[in-house]
Amino acid sequence: MLGVIAATLGEFQQAATCFRACAEAAPNDVGVATNLAQSLLEIGEHEEALSHFRRAARLQGKDDTRSEAFVSTDMDTSRTETGRPYVATLNDVRIETGYWGIISDGDIYF
Repeated sequence: MLGVIAATLGEFQQAATCFRACAEAAPNDVGVATNLAQSLLEIGEHEEALSHFRRAARLQGKDDTRSEAFVSTDMDTSRTETGRPYVATLNDVRIETGYWGIISDGDIYF
């Protein structure tokens, strides 16, 4: 419960500490594994977060080989948050097409 409260308050380092303790006490709890992974992702511990996301998938009987973690580093968030059009060239990226559109040679992809 303390981990959930800490995460809700944006205290992800504290949340991760709480969820780590929970994971030791309940290593087969999917919710704990997922919450720990999300907290770790928020504090930049991407590789460790990915390992816990994969563990959560395995605990649910799902294929864990599709779990991946990506970091947004190519976009200037101060420019994207203004609401004004912003265009950037990105290389070697994956785009969440439920949110972003890709325009290439006159074609629009979603």
